[in-house]
Amino acid sequence: MTEDDFRRYEKLVAKAGFDVKSSSYDVDHFGSWVISLSRMGLPQQRIVWDGKDRTLTVETAASNGWFPKWFGSEHASDAALASLSAPVSQEWLSQMERERLEGWATFYLQQALSIAVGLWEEGRYADYVHTLSPYSERLSPAQLMRLDLAKKRAANG
Repeated sequence: MTEDDFRRYEKLVAKAGFDVKSSSYDVDHFGSWVISLSRMGLPQQRIVWDGKDRTLTVETAASNGWFPKWFGSEHASDAALASLSAPVSQEWLSQMERERLEGWATFYLQQALSIAVGLWEEGRYADYVHTLSPYSERLSPAQLMRLDLAKKRAANG
């Protein structure tokens, strides 16, 4: 999309009864842009054009970030604008927040497991225990057995 398209979106959301809180167009990043907006009775939202991937997204604000409410191409601008007025249930937002947190928890567990492999191979059992103990509730039975073994080995020096 061009800067003219961006300006057209600013006018369209204002015409639809939304207050434009901020907007920016970035010619240096493939013409990407974002328009943050609000309207009484709806959570804060924004429309984001990713000029590199050529995707248009409508996102809804929640306590721990932005969640995609609608996703499409530049050719679906009517659908994007219509999605702005669609209500968002608190149950949906809560589920999205849980999934994001779960995703990060899984990411951190994977990182800890990859670090722990090297610690085990180097015989650094105390470090192994320190790395994996915060994730013990998410470890498999086999991983828990290895963690217990590492605790014993660390205690025996």
